[in-house]
Amino acid sequence: MFDLDYFKIINDTYGHPFGDIVLQEIVKACNGKLRTEDFLARYGGEEFVCLLINQNIDQTLLVAERLRIAIEELVISDGDISIQTTVSIGIADSKFCDTQEELLKLADTALYEAKEKGRNRVELANKD
Repeated sequence: MFDLDYFKIINDTYGHPFGDIVLQEIVKACNGKLRTEDFLARYGGEEFVCLLINQNIDQTLLVAERLRIAIEELVISDGDISIQTTVSIGIADSKFCDTQEELLKLADTALYEAKEKGRNRVELANKD
């Protein structure tokens, strides 16, 4: 699960049409780093869920870090405005969850931790 850092400020400063461009460019950047069998969906607002199929936790951490770097390096422009942004990422391992709801809650907890630790980072949920 990941969340665009300070997206509300982008919307408030540059307007919702530019915010929509930011979201679209983030998705394009992510799709370039994911396999065809992986799943990326907007979960709400500026939050996205990414499901990596048949990946162990080390592979998942590597993919998450690649996504984080790709977004951090991305220059988003509409011709008049150019910005860069970052994301905070929370990772949960499905082997510790019995339901999809538990998996999402665990990922959300890790995402919150990433934000609390300064944003623009990847955090792995504690299995306890």
